Amino acid sequence: MTDRRALPADIAEVWREQREHWLFALRTASGCLLALWLAFRLNLHSPSSAAITVTIVALPQSGYVIEKAFYRLTGTLFGGAVGLLLVAAFAQQREFFLIGLAAWIGVCAAWSQKLRNFRAYAFVLSGYTACIVGYPAFIAPDSALQIAVDRVSAVALGLLCGTVLNATILPRSAAVELVGSIRRRLPEFLNYARAVLSEVRPRQQVQQQQDHILHSIVALEAVRGAAYFEDAESRIRSSRLRRLNGEFTATSTALHAIYRLREDLLARERTRVVAALHPLTDQLLAQLETGAGQVPRTAAEAAPVARDFGAWLSQWNRHAALARQRLGPPGGSADELREFEAGLQLLHWFAQDLSRYLDTYAQLRNPRRLRADEAPAPTPRTDPLVAAVAGLRCMLAIVLTGLFWMQTGWADGFNAFILVCVFPALFATMPNPMSGIRGVAIGFAIGAVFTVPMYLFVVPRLDGYAELAAAQLPPLLLFCSWIARPATSTRGLGAMLMLLTGISLTNPMQYDVAVFANRIVATFAGFAFSAFAYTALPLPGPAWVTARLQRALPRQLRTTVSDTPERARHAFESGVADLITQITPRLGADVEARRRQLDAGLTVLEAGFALLRLRQQNAGDSPLFRLVPAAFENPRHIDPVLQAIEDQLQGRAGRNDARTVAALRLLHLSLREWRAHTANEVAPLPEPAHAA
Repeated sequence: MTDRRALPADIAEVWREQREHWLFALRTASGCLLALWLAFRLNLHSPSSAAITVTIVALPQSGYVIEKAFYRLTGTLFGGAVGLLLVAAFAQQREFFLIGLAAWIGVCAAWSQKLRNFRAYAFVLSGYTACIVGYPAFIAPDSALQIAVDRVSAVALGLLCGTVLNATILPRSAAVELVGSIRRRLPEFLNYARAVLSEVRPRQQVQQQQDHILHSIVALEAVRGAAYFEDAESRIRSSRLRRLNGEFTATSTALHAIYRLREDLLARERTRVVAALHPLTDQLLAQLETGAGQVPRTAAEAAPVARDFGAWLSQWNRHAALARQRLGPPGGSADELREFEAGLQLLHWFAQDLSRYLDTYAQLRNPRRLRADEAPAPTPRTDPLVAAVAGLRCMLAIVLTGLFWMQTGWADGFNAFILVCVFPALFATMPNPMSGIRGVAIGFAIGAVFTVPMYLFVVPRLDGYAELAAAQLPPLLLFCSWIARPATSTRGLGAMLMLLTGISLTNPMQYDVAVFANRIVATFAGFAFSAFAYTALPLPGPAWVTARLQRALPRQLRTTVSDTPERARHAFESGVADLITQITPRLGADVEARRRQLDAGLTVLEAGFALLRLRQQNAGDSPLFRLVPAAFENPRHIDPVLQAIEDQLQGRAGRNDARTVAALRLLHLSLREWRAHTANEVAPLPEPAHAA
């Protein structure tokens, strides 16, 4: 039977979710109507463009809206300028104008693949704004500047209305979300570390948690960027938050390396080594609790924990000596000594990374006390060939659609042409672009059910703006509520665009049923041409992109030799996290494939962790250091590299070699895991004891 006590909590959760959806719908619909009214009052030629802008920048948090609005305005200004330049260069040459426009949009689409968040959107927008401004100006060059000014004015007005209403009508703050995310992440991670270090956990559970960690790292960077535009305190803390995110990545990687090593030790029945390390692990975990016996949550709670943990870590040599005594008499085998020293050193590295993370977290209380070694920006990873194909796809689709339009003399071909300029570039970053195009097309069809009767029977009978707003408000609220829900967001966007573009509110308003019907036909033709770009053009599709990204993953190990070790580590770890979060959504509902891919990404992270530690031991110039990345890229080289690592491990049992032994031991384990991955195996491969 259902627990009745759980029902009120479930109802409250549903109510909160529905409340946020409808508040978002109210903010967006109100912004659209306000933008329309102001556009009519300012006598702009196309008031619907201002309302469309409000819809496009609509997002749940006000910080995201401000960030997106900033990049949209930047892209609009730059794209409008390029459109005017194309008109000036090819005013009498339609074919060359089309080729120039297609080339510009293709370049913008390619660059959008190389960026993340709304910076990528700025490039997409810059591309198709050149079309929206450029083609009408090409048709009427004497009015080119007026067309550009009208377009930019409508966009700026829509951005102003959207940002103001999102910041005033019961707003959701990105800065508040950022603080909540940071506060949740610390206790979640410390509890996870306690669970991993104190008991044996199934690999699948650990993988799921690591997947959550990697996605939270990328998500926090996106929220940090949005909060930067919204809140002064977030701008002050921005650089420190970037460092906090990088240190969190490093700490989680070190923790998973410990888990992998212990998993391997238990598989090979090295229980004495695990038992000798266990009390030291318990001591470490005990230092992470507040006086109340709980893990810290706020920066104020973390400050004394960070101080005490740092003091405990300064006595590491004494703690390590006691742990060595627990290993037993010195008559143990050299293999056991190497295993023990490797585990001890990995635990030390984890403690050092965790201490830095706690210290940075505690410093968030005083954002003006900046540390000199602030972290560099994250490094997004995109295959240049993938970006080039995305740009080429857009160029070919635009040229083919434009030629069809010109050869047929289609009067409303521009409406189809503009969609081909927009959607192939806009959805190129999606794991399955066709699903996005299909969703928006369905939304357009639903929107047409509302738009046709409204255009034919309702709008002609309206008298004044108040009646127009009252007629449009119900469908606007409905479609905006769809946009707020991830499952229906593309359909909601399509329905909103159909409603706003189909009625085509102009100043003065003009009614022509034939033009209206042709506009709708052209709209769906534009979707057909956009789908053609992904289904019929002889270019690689999403499966090829996924394969390219998977091959790029082991290549990230090359970055471990670039720049200083600290900067190389940040670039490497952020690059691998970015690739993993790109690849796993592309694998869809295939749970096993996602699990294998995540396991591969974690293996690459651990190998890079070990290589960077070898650099710190001045071992980065050895031939082995350069052979490891090559072995990950070409599995045929794995066995010789494994043998070379085994040769180096032989005879290294002393404490003076502990750091090198730990790094080599982790490299050995990572290479074995990678060999298993390339052979479609998941479990660690059993190895003879002498190969440890």
